[in-house]
Amino acid sequence: TFVKLISTMKKHLLILATALLSISTFSQIPTYVPANGLVGWWPFNGNANDESGNNHDGVVNSGSNGTLFYVNDQFGNSASAIEFTSNPGWNQLGPHIELNNSQNILLNSAFTINYFVSINSSNQIGEIINKGSDNTPGVFVSRIVNGTLSNSITSGGSVNQSNFPNNTWKMVTVINSSTNQLSLFINGSLTQTSITSDITNLGSNFFFGSMPSGGSNGSYYPFQGKLDDVGFWNRALTACEIQDLYHAQLNSASMNISAGADQSICAGDNVTLSGAGGSNYQWNNNVVDGQAFTPNQSANYVLNGADSLGCQGTDTVVVTVLENATSTLTQTALDSYTLNGQTYTQSGTYTQTVPAANGCDSTITLNLTLNFTGLDELGTGAKKLVKITDLNGKIIPRRKNTLMLFIYEDGTVERVVEMEE
Repeated sequence: TFVKLISTMKKHLLILATALLSISTFSQIPTYVPANGLVGWWPFNGNANDESGNNHDGVVNSGSNGTLFYVNDQFGNSASAIEFTSNPGWNQLGPHIELNNSQNILLNSAFTINYFVSINSSNQIGEIINKGSDNTPGVFVSRIVNGTLSNSITSGGSVNQSNFPNNTWKMVTVINSSTNQLSLFINGSLTQTSITSDITNLGSNFFFGSMPSGGSNGSYYPFQGKLDDVGFWNRALTACEIQDLYHAQLNSASMNISAGADQSICAGDNVTLSGAGGSNYQWNNNVVDGQAFTPNQSANYVLNGADSLGCQGTDTVVVTVLENATSTLTQTALDSYTLNGQTYTQSGTYTQTVPAANGCDSTITLNLTLNFTGLDELGTGAKKLVKITDLNGKIIPRRKNTLMLFIYEDGTVERVVEMEE
């Protein structure tokens, strides 16, 4: 019983380890790579493994004519793409990669093949991706022929891109729809369509770079260039998914949709939020696009919109509501009082609105009491009295029978006692 228990535990641990390994392998797929219908994903991160979890790992063969090594990819990441170098010409066995179990990769009536490629020389005939041989024609051939990129279905149909430049990364997407329409996208943009006949899934293997035993339509020519992020799907990807692959970003339409720059407003002011880069804008918090409203507090406003392809994107703008300042000032003065350039000559309660440090209104309430000396009426040649104080310097009103200090504008001080009659 104990031996049986140990055996059972080992079996369960093995199943768990296998499951965890499968999850770990699949988790290496970037989030922007569509998982639905994914047959294989080869990012060439220092190896030729299929990271889709479907075990179509590549077997690397340097061939007898050339070298295969890992280089920087289209984003500048080191050892994250593969380069094939060889002598050009027919019947030259260049470096290549053969996919494990690729006879089981059956391209259905609807499929997508996507890859990044950079050619070293436009004066070449080279096979980039090939499934098939002379004896058993393949269903898909991707080749460069003297600067023209050709992706064709052997059973009929071809889409081409001429003037393919040297040493320039391009993303190539070939889609065969369920209606047998073959479409070519370059860098996410549709460039050509063609009609294909029915596709018959054959058992020949997939090769990247070259074929070791000849092939259909000149597939024995080795490829000279770089290859990266090859993906196969058994369905037609959408235009939005193609954009995500090109930008290496999930929901890349968000790059086009803009909610505008963050804003700061004063409490009580209106603000208008308007989306850009797409159409059919929808905001949270009951905001209507392009329509003014008055926010009562700071908040994040999220915009949802669709770009020109109909891909959904989001963006967020922060609206900060700044408070208006209030303060109260109580003052006693002689004859007049000046605040922020405004002179008051009567006692009372006054209100001023001036800009605060944050750019919003600062409201000041002034409670003013004025005492009048009457000395300003002595004539134009008289000195101007500034204030009256007691011997301790405290400002006092004019009083009878009291020693007062009259302080004048020119700095002179008089000791005054006014006697009551």
